[in-house]
Amino acid sequence: MAKENILLVVIFQGAGSGPLDHIRYFADRVKGLFGTGFEELSYSTLVKGRLKTKTVKFTDANVEKFRGDLPDVVDKGFELLTLLPGWEFKSRDKRFSVSYNEEFNQRGDRILTISLNKESWLAMHSAGKVSELYVEIARHITEKGGELVYGFVFSMASEKLPGLFISGIGNDHLSSREEEWLEAWTDGKGQCDRKIWTVFWGNLVTSRHFKRPEDLDRLRMMVGEGNVHEVNGGAGANGANGATGPTGAVFFNLPGGSWVLGDEDKRMRKGVAGFFDVLVKL
Repeated sequence: MAKENILLVVIFQGAGSGPLDHIRYFADRVKGLFGTGFEELSYSTLVKGRLKTKTVKFTDANVEKFRGDLPDVVDKGFELLTLLPGWEFKSRDKRFSVSYNEEFNQRGDRILTISLNKESWLAMHSAGKVSELYVEIARHITEKGGELVYGFVFSMASEKLPGLFISGIGNDHLSSREEEWLEAWTDGKGQCDRKIWTVFWGNLVTSRHFKRPEDLDRLRMMVGEGNVHEVNGGAGANGANGATGPTGAVFFNLPGGSWVLGDEDKRMRKGVAGFFDVLVKL
């Protein structure tokens, strides 16, 4: 059924917002994007050493129950889910889902992962809307007091369970190259404030990632001015790799090409990779 999912991932710091802020935000956004609401809310609690996963209908009443459970919710995490018509497997046949976790790595970064069924998305929106949506989500985080750390956009066959891939969990459907990417990310995701995983179709970076301050201008020339979107402040303003303090962030995407991980323009990827320290060598 579901053949491919587009993943939008935002990693950030800051205690200005929490799970309820993000639930409210995406509950409003899903209606505008798909003309429908979420079907399910899932989360796990740990009470007296026992783990219990709850999957309930997405309603205001159940969001209030989630609020009451928050002290025991594991990593303050949740998933909001809308399934494809005639779905078979919830892990695979997602039309639109949002997951959140406040303990993504040892740094204590928070992560939001948005998964879109590619066919359903393109039936209603242009390809360029993906970049617009990503920048909107990133700005939502900063408006709530969060500091952007890193992020990316790519697509992957749904049978490869891309949401778990981002979390560092593999499966039998991954290629040997994808296993290499997964291993590098599992070992290095604690460094994502300074190193990028690889060059994806879409990338969120800050001034901490660039090797040199002037590399932002070079990036604009390489991928095209229209493919670089300022999120908050100038990412080149505070110096390059090694900068401290609040950082500016930009989202950029490769011109044209494919969202599929590993299927992007190889020459373009290698050129862009030169501006950053990269966990996966190209």
